[in-house]
Amino acid sequence: MSGFASIRMWVIGWIAGLMLFTYSFPVGEVINKVVTTIPHDDKCFTQGLVHDEEGNLYESCGLYGKSSLRIVDRSTGRVKHKILLPRDIFAEGLTLHNNVLYLLTWKNKKMFMYSKTDLAYLGVRKFETSTGEGWGLTTDGHVMFASDGSETISVYKFPTLSSADAADTIGDQAAPVEELNRYKVYDPITGRHLTLVNELEYHNGFIYANIWYKDVIIRFNATTGRVQERYDAAKIYPKSGRNPSADCLNGIAYDPKDDTMLLTGKRWPKYYKVNFTEMDVRRQMEL
Repeated sequence: MSGFASIRMWVIGWIAGLMLFTYSFPVGEVINKVVTTIPHDDKCFTQGLVHDEEGNLYESCGLYGKSSLRIVDRSTGRVKHKILLPRDIFAEGLTLHNNVLYLLTWKNKKMFMYSKTDLAYLGVRKFETSTGEGWGLTTDGHVMFASDGSETISVYKFPTLSSADAADTIGDQAAPVEELNRYKVYDPITGRHLTLVNELEYHNGFIYANIWYKDVIIRFNATTGRVQERYDAAKIYPKSGRNPSADCLNGIAYDPKDDTMLLTGKRWPKYYKVNFTEMDVRRQMEL
């Protein structure tokens, strides 16, 4: 190899090393500091999870013929109240606003509304997404954010309810919820959009979301979709030790009482309360 070629190879190697360093800043955090665990109904195929300010926990469970909405005791995991959904409904994401629970469905393109007090049915609206499916749902207190299994987040206005809405239990003629905006979740490290965005939880200007079938939670800007951090949750309930019936990580709920996040998964036996501020850090490239 000539001297010029050697210098050229050294320069290329130096630039590659610089790029690796530049694009592997510590944006990945490893969740391994579990504050406490709470029993979870391992028959619940968790799709949505949300706390209210009084400390009550609400959860939606999916699958056709088994979908339900429930109120759970946040201290013991006991199901305090539960309603079953029609057999043709696959329950998905769940959020809470002004004492009303908003529940997405997977392929029916319907959003059902219930009273948070007793889960009484309040009405239904139609919704549209980029894929035609409903996955995760959350709110910043002003609008709703919905995922659909792609990289796209749809932003909706809260519908106005009337007493007449409760009479429509089918929803085929329901009014559509007003869509305000759509944007895509993207990773500035890789320069690519992130697909399979699933369950959502808003907190303090950001949305926390799990990626379907990965033990990873991302945190992205709720306005722009720009990913700020990734959280590796593989150590919470390792795949090597899971019950064969247990499915993937799904379920994120911010608890304002103690500034923690409650995590669980589909048919997982526990909820895991995690402090996101107390974690080990490792580089993006290792995730």
